Amino acid sequence: MLLVVAGMYGFTKWTEAKEKVNLWTLVPEDAVFIVESADHTRLLRDLQKEDFWENLTSMQSVGALMDNIAVLDSLAGRNEGASRFLKRKTLLTSLHVVSKTDFDFVFYIPVNTVGEHRFIRTLVDNINKSKAFTQKVITYQDFQIVSIRNQRIGDTFYYFSYHNNLVISANFELVKEIIRKINREQLESPAAEYQDINYLKQEDVFAHIFVNYHHIPQFLSLFLKDNLQPDITFLASLCRSSMLGLKKQKNKFLINGFSNPELLKGSFYNQVKTQNPQPFNLRKLLPARTAFFMHVGADQISSFRHFNAQDKNITWPEPQVVTADSLVRTFRHEMGIAYLETNQNQADMEKVIFARSGNPGLSATLLQTLSAQTTQTGRANGTQYEGYILQPVPVAQFPLLLFGSVARGFEQCYFTQVEDYFLFAPDIITLRTVLTDLKAGQVWSETEAQKLFLENTQQEANFSLYLNTRQAWRLLNRQVRENHRSSLLRNESFFKKINQLALQFSQKDDQYYTTFVATHPEITPDKPEPESAFDLQNLASLPNNLQTLLLPEPVATEAGRNAGFLVQDENLALHRIGSNGQIIWTDTLPEALVSPVYQVYLGRDKAAKQLFATPHRIYCLDQNGRAVENFPFNLPDTVETRHLAVFDFKKTGITSF
Repeated sequence: MLLVVAGMYGFTKWTEAKEKVNLWTLVPEDAVFIVESADHTRLLRDLQKEDFWENLTSMQSVGALMDNIAVLDSLAGRNEGASRFLKRKTLLTSLHVVSKTDFDFVFYIPVNTVGEHRFIRTLVDNINKSKAFTQKVITYQDFQIVSIRNQRIGDTFYYFSYHNNLVISANFELVKEIIRKINREQLESPAAEYQDINYLKQEDVFAHIFVNYHHIPQFLSLFLKDNLQPDITFLASLCRSSMLGLKKQKNKFLINGFSNPELLKGSFYNQVKTQNPQPFNLRKLLPARTAFFMHVGADQISSFRHFNAQDKNITWPEPQVVTADSLVRTFRHEMGIAYLETNQNQADMEKVIFARSGNPGLSATLLQTLSAQTTQTGRANGTQYEGYILQPVPVAQFPLLLFGSVARGFEQCYFTQVEDYFLFAPDIITLRTVLTDLKAGQVWSETEAQKLFLENTQQEANFSLYLNTRQAWRLLNRQVRENHRSSLLRNESFFKKINQLALQFSQKDDQYYTTFVATHPEITPDKPEPESAFDLQNLASLPNNLQTLLLPEPVATEAGRNAGFLVQDENLALHRIGSNGQIIWTDTLPEALVSPVYQVYLGRDKAAKQLFATPHRIYCLDQNGRAVENFPFNLPDTVETRHLAVFDFKKTGITSF
């Protein structure tokens, strides 16, 4: 009898384990992103062919992941066992916000064959035998959760098995949430409405990416300051979710698919749902130095107008409100807000609003009416520049009144008309610089790099965001939360490597065709510096803030000749000054240098690099200002550097510091 019962129990457990489970149904509903990825071997091979790979592996989190996989390889019992096991699997990964300051991942790994079961069992046994790890079993709601702690670095991860699938996370609460979902017998995928879509069947698609826009504001709030949250929350309500496919092509990532609109009352979608996508003609006016640009394509721009709760308390005189309402209804097809890169010694970026008019004559008349309502003379004085008339609008926070909360921040406002477009800026100098760019042909439609990038984007859309990470670096640095700024600076070379991004939504039937493009162009080899000697008198021609130098250090070329100086200004920015006195590149540092700048030979190319220290980091940069792999090196919080010395004791080129 006991044998029969034991046999039936074993057969039941074996049958349950054999039942197929859709891994998507295990994912908690609060996932921000869910990624189903395959063909990892080919993806890694493609990445490793490009110099982007070196930037990617220099990120601390990616480096830590590779180190952990290397440890598992060493314990797997065969050459690169863990790496090969993971590379050939179709894996599911979900990302969740777990607190007001952090997020974490869950990994879902199917174990399909007897050989894979044997490999996992051997790996776990070897981990248990290793002195580098401690292992214990925790029982939770009839599930056995295994906890494995890396004794050397203090990291812990948890896993359990369900129907021949491993569920793994470094967050214990996420693991418990999945078990509770299983026990409630509520196994439904957060992406159930896309269950018939399988982009992985398409050629060159490496992954599905599901996006839950309900949780995007919460996720971005981990990194960005609170003042941005109302706008992010509104803009994220265009869609409730997306299912996208990822392709990797030479020097770019292409992600596209469809999004389902957000139907809730008061959503962005409900304001613009009747609007048709529009061509991006504004490119002919947009300066090449645009760092960030938000573009709206709609039949009526007034449909985009939205006021956040705090802005609804602002009041204007009734005549101004009535005239502004009439004015905004004259704008058709395109509206955009641009942040423009400026001279390095300016604190703020230039902000310009572009709006296309369906009736430019009426728009100009209404603007003059506003001036008449607010000035004693009935007419605001204008000035001419490059053949255009620049005029003030004497209305407080005028763009906010006209376009809604996304256009706040204009204490004063000036405008000019270029063809069918009206340009608004907070000062007359900004308008002049834009007109200067336009006359010089320094605009997106005339810039080869930008034209090439735009070829990969949608030519008609309802809503688009464009970001140039190199030009927007100071903007990003100012808007990120203080507790994440050091991470941003540490991974600066990676973010600047992916230098152009575009996210676009274009309405098609009852969905939005959605694309995300990220480019990372190849870096051309360093060009030799001219042989001219560096003259300190050249510093007199540099911007004023560079003339107050905290630390100048010479830079040598491969041939040993003088190639200028590294200097740090009073704002802590580091600049490489060429032998002709021109700024070659500029980098942002959080602290002042505390050491000389040493020339060392580190990195895979063994080329000359510059090594130096600040109180809490050690940096190593190449001739282009890019961080060398494994740098910057972050010191423990309890350590503060006051000096750095570099030695080559055996004269072999191997340095110690």
